Amino acid sequence: MIEDGSTFRRPKDYTSHLSTLIYVQRLLLLEFALPHKAYEYIDLPQRSQHGQLERLSKTRLECMVFGCQTPLGEFLSVTERGQQEGLQYNR
Repeated sequence: MIEDGSTFRRPKDYTSHLSTLIYVQRLLLLEFALPHKAYEYIDLPQRSQHGQLERLSKTRLECMVFGCQTPLGEFLSVTERGQQEGLQYNR
C-alpha cells in the first residue's frame, strides 16, 4: 500500500524487491543442492566430487520449475508482470 493507505502500489514498483528475493532464494537452493560444507544438524552432507549435475537437476525439478510448491515461480511471474506494466507506462 502507499503511505496514506488508500491504494495498493503498482506491480512495477515491486520488481526490484522481488528480484532480490529471487536471487536469495536461488542461492539458498544452490547451497541446499550442492552444499559447500556439511550441515550435520539437518543431516545434509557436503557435496561430493562426482554426481553434482544429477543432484542439482533433481533439486531444480523439485523447487525451481513452474508448478512446483515453492514461491520462486510466483515471484518470477509477478516480476515479469511488473516489468511489462512498467514498459507500458513508459511508452
